Amino acid sequence: MAGLLKKTTGLVGLAVSHNPHEQLRILYTKILACVEKMPQEAAYRKYTEQLITERFEHVKMEPDIEKLEKKMNCGQIEEGHFTGRTGAVSIQEDDGVETMGTTD
Repeated sequence: MAGLLKKTTGLVGLAVSHNPHEQLRILYTKILACVEKMPQEAAYRKYTEQLITERFEHVKMEPDIEKLEKKMNCGQIEEGHFTGRTGAVSIQEDDGVETMGTTD
């Protein structure tokens, strides 16, 4: 199936991404920029940076979409993009994000 374009995700309201690598590159860059503003000791920052950096490396290294989906282990690539996008929006909209997840 590699090289074939899928016509649907099979998920209502979730369209097929025609350039997922580029979309994920932009999204992950934005997420990493957002969490950099948080305190370094914040648990949310640590875990988010770790997860997004790992996934970003997969995006950079794996051109095959099916293989990328398996490496990222988050369902279809469109699901990972949607989840990341909604998470990034909530980070940006939360005015108190600097204190979120800090430890004493």
